[in-house]
Amino acid sequence: MDHKWLDDFLAPARERNFSKAAARRHVTQPQFSRRIRALELWAGSELVNRSSVPIALTPAGDTLLAASKQAVHALAEARERIAHLQGGGSWTTLFTGCTLPGRAAKPVQTLGFAPQLALAQILRDSLARSKKVLHLNVITESDFAESLHEQALQGAGVAWLLPGLVAADLKAGRLVRADADFEVIRFEVRLYKNRHVKTPRLEKIWAAAVELAQP
Repeated sequence: MDHKWLDDFLAPARERNFSKAAARRHVTQPQFSRRIRALELWAGSELVNRSSVPIALTPAGDTLLAASKQAVHALAEARERIAHLQGGGSWTTLFTGCTLPGRAAKPVQTLGFAPQLALAQILRDSLARSKKVLHLNVITESDFAESLHEQALQGAGVAWLLPGLVAADLKAGRLVRADADFEVIRFEVRLYKNRHVKTPRLEKIWAAAVELAQP
């Protein structure tokens, strides 16, 4: 489980509204909904009653809420103590000015994809082919690009993210490129389907994919 899911979970518990909760967490509502679903899969139970207005927590959600508050508070305190040991300042300040490639004595704090993901392999292969020698220290890994995006917004480290996910943050200045000269990592996504299977859902997905692929 990604500990950031607990921060996500506290937002709808406070706001009782998914749109407001997503805005508080600086993500779109579909992204936020996926993250709550991921937490529910981890918990093995629905945590939010989405049919009520305003939304309400289920009994399982109420059980997790108290533990989430304690865990988030404990992690925040630990982070502050670590910052104090390193000379004070927040994580955002600590990592402001992290530009690649880093140094052997002071590697760049990096947010990575979980090793089993295709994006992790694409990134490893691309960095291995790079002419630059990078000094990186992976401090966290996640299955979700949205989670890495959120941690990058909070100044936790450098992340490689898809352009569509960060375009608004780059334009607003909330995120900056760690190295403007670093080559953009490009890859292809190919979809295949059985031409003899034509269910309505499959055809809808295929038509949307074809539309997105148009130049």
